[in-house]
Amino acid sequence: MLVVALLEKTSGGDLLVAVVFAVASLTDAIDGYLARSRNWVTTFGKMMDPIADKLLMIAAELAPRDPGGAEI
Repeated sequence: MLVVALLEKTSGGDLLVAVVFAVASLTDAIDGYLARSRNWVTTFGKMMDPIADKLLMIAAELAPRDPGGAEI
């Protein structure tokens, strides 16, 4: 969804990107809270959660860039 909003120059695309980022961050926080509070911690989760968090931050960093603008 982020790619479509950014590449298609949809009206309100920046707002859409911000909302999707906020929802993704919120669900990550809820997931972490539930995993810790209910002792649903797994080895896979311990490994993948930091990777997913970094990918979310990278996506947030790259999302506002204009595909036709300056090179990254």
